Amino acid sequence: MTRTLLFACALLCAAPLSAQTCNFGSIARSTPPGTFIDNRDGTVTDSRFGLMWKRCSEGQTWSGRTCTGAASPRDWKDAMEHAEGASYAGYDDWRLPNLKELASIVEDACEDPAIDSGVFPITPSSEFWSASPTDYSYTAWTVDFEDGGDDRNFWRSSEHFIPVFRLVRNVAPVALNDTGIDWGGDYPDGNNVTCTSNSTIAAAQDCDQGRDATEYDYSDGHAGFIFTALDTTGQPMIPASGPTPHACVHDHVTSLTWEVKTGDGGPRDKDWTYTWFNTDPATNGGEPGAPSGTSNCFDSARCDTEKYVADVNAAGLCGFDDWRLPSKEELRSIVDYSRAWDAPNIDQTYFPNTPSGGGSFWTASPDAGSSYNAWIVGFGYGSSDQGSREYNDSRVRLVRGDQALSSARRTVQTMYVAYYGRPGDPGGLGYWSERLLTEGGDMSAIIDAFGTSDEYTSRYGGMTYEELVNNLYYQMFGRYAEPAGLAFYVDRLSSGMTSLAQIALQIADGAQNQDQSTLVNRVRVAEYFVRLVWVEDLSYGSDEIDQLVTILAGVDWSDDSVTAAMSEIDALFL
Repeated sequence: MTRTLLFACALLCAAPLSAQTCNFGSIARSTPPGTFIDNRDGTVTDSRFGLMWKRCSEGQTWSGRTCTGAASPRDWKDAMEHAEGASYAGYDDWRLPNLKELASIVEDACEDPAIDSGVFPITPSSEFWSASPTDYSYTAWTVDFEDGGDDRNFWRSSEHFIPVFRLVRNVAPVALNDTGIDWGGDYPDGNNVTCTSNSTIAAAQDCDQGRDATEYDYSDGHAGFIFTALDTTGQPMIPASGPTPHACVHDHVTSLTWEVKTGDGGPRDKDWTYTWFNTDPATNGGEPGAPSGTSNCFDSARCDTEKYVADVNAAGLCGFDDWRLPSKEELRSIVDYSRAWDAPNIDQTYFPNTPSGGGSFWTASPDAGSSYNAWIVGFGYGSSDQGSREYNDSRVRLVRGDQALSSARRTVQTMYVAYYGRPGDPGGLGYWSERLLTEGGDMSAIIDAFGTSDEYTSRYGGMTYEELVNNLYYQMFGRYAEPAGLAFYVDRLSSGMTSLAQIALQIADGAQNQDQSTLVNRVRVAEYFVRLVWVEDLSYGSDEIDQLVTILAGVDWSDDSVTAAMSEIDALFL
């Protein structure tokens, strides 16, 4: 399939239904050029998160250049069941996105609609359904693409405005935190205590899919979240509570590291509040905001976000000096939407001292509709909203790292599994992930290095071309190549047209159905091992690597094989 990167366009793309305004000069783009890959069939793939989206809202038709017709509003139940039966572009596994997935395509620099209209033309400035029910019975989460905010909406059309919807499907492991929702909406009667199927909704809901369904494990965070507590030097530790708990938290899904609040009255106390202030004209939305609009902080002479960031970096929290205010989507990533109304919507084992009722926290994202506002995320309900930079006194939780690194890491880990049949070592994963990120996703350096390594010579030096290709298939899918595929790749390899590492990448990219599930599961197990090495400070050698190759070879498309492989790794190292 031919694919091209999509860039935001103005004159060449059809205009949205309303007069969209964008402020690319002073607001950092949340979906920058290159985010979406055009599959040339009315779909795009998000290169960050491994999600494929329909370019048109349901009810509209892709003409080959733009979307025609009008989006079709439906009740929540009808929208999910429509998605369950949808077939488009050769795929029949479309679904309604969960709240975090849907919010990931919001373009913070635009409004009316708040989306890249070159990628998603004729998007109405309207509320869109997610598959995520809220804990307030009879409602589900929506994202309003007029401004990019979110809210709850009643399931039934007779009770409220009727949202429209857009469909999504998975094409790779999603480097995006799930919502934490592990219970279902029992339309039209309320919510279930568990993710229980019922006759009123035939389609899968939020709780039936994603990390909360496949990675459900309370040992390192609720449901599908995977956190590690860090001490003041940045080393893993057992989570602590009280006024001075662990200092930071690393999120293994997003590769972000978060500040943990204290309750000791010190510089990072949970009760301090700040006004929003940013003197950088490239990211402040056109106005800097308000320096020291409140005196409710440790250094009461100046209580604003820019000063707080500078103070934390000067102190070297957890050994780092690159802390910053999180974007709206970064802060939303740690919201746990399964929590009850007015309880802190966050895992309190890893984020203690989050105020009772949650409180609102500033993000770095200016409001595209008003240079006097910026976005806040409330942890009493989990919703995002605009707040006055000058008059809103909100809390701050800082972050460091780059969420794009998580996607790059999974790409590199997939190459290790595909090419060597083993998990990547932590040092190599870190180096190549950073390299891939800084080189804009160019895989050339990795391919060259893998193809000339000593490990390549020792593993593959005496194999025929047929054996080399079959070995790649076996390491990825647990089977040998079909005759046509074997002949095709042997010809390209023997003629020198394509290297073995390039072939490994091509086979991995083209995986479908059970092959794709098997490869995804093997990468999951590989990531589990690497995380264990870091948290437990494990050492291992060539004998253990050989055993890991055997363990990965036993993983197939089933979740049971993943559980068994993880147990084998635990038995081997713990």
